[in-house]
This record gives sequence, C-alpha cells and structure tokens, in this order.
Amino acid sequence: MLPKILTWLCAGLFIVFGIVMALSDDAAQRALFMGLTILALGGFTVFMVLDAAATGELRLRHAVVRRADRPVLFRAAVLLFAVTGLAVVGFGLWLMFFKL
Repeated sequence: MLPKILTWLCAGLFIVFGIVMALSDDAAQRALFMGLTILALGGFTVFMVLDAAATGELRLRHAVVRRADRPVLFRAAVLLFAVTGLAVVGFGLWLMFFKL
C-alpha cells in the first residue's frame, strides 16, 4: 500500500515542480526545480516497481502484466523499469549537485 501512495505522491510532485520550474525567472531556481522534477519522475518509476514487486501486478495504462500469468515478461518489465528509474534518479542527483 505504501509504494502505491508514494508512486502517486511522486507523480503529483512531478507536476508541481514542473509548473514551478516553468514559472521561475531565476536560472538557478529553474535548474533546482528541474532537478527536483527529474527526481520525482525517477521516484515515480522506482515506487511503481516496488509496488509491482509487492503485488505481483505491473499496471501500464490499459495493460496489466501479472507475475502469475507471464513470469518472464513480468521480471523483464520490472527489471527494465527499475534500471530506468534508478538511472533517472541518478541523473537528477547529478544535475542538482554537479551541474548547479
């Protein structure tokens, strides 16, 4: 239950930080909120993977991949999303701490 809540919290933060970034006039503030937006996007993906691992279902728009029905596809999709989410989080941290 907690990963699902955190998934949607990150989705909301992605939207909020993106709006603040778009409305900012200061370049440093815009770069900070760009990093936070990227971190929220990566967090969304990571928590989506944690929720899928806990429930055995990966929900992607109109498709649901269940571990019980298609174990190989489920593992491949979860691994792909996990690597992608961690890469996005790493990029967001790099952007915030090394490019600002």
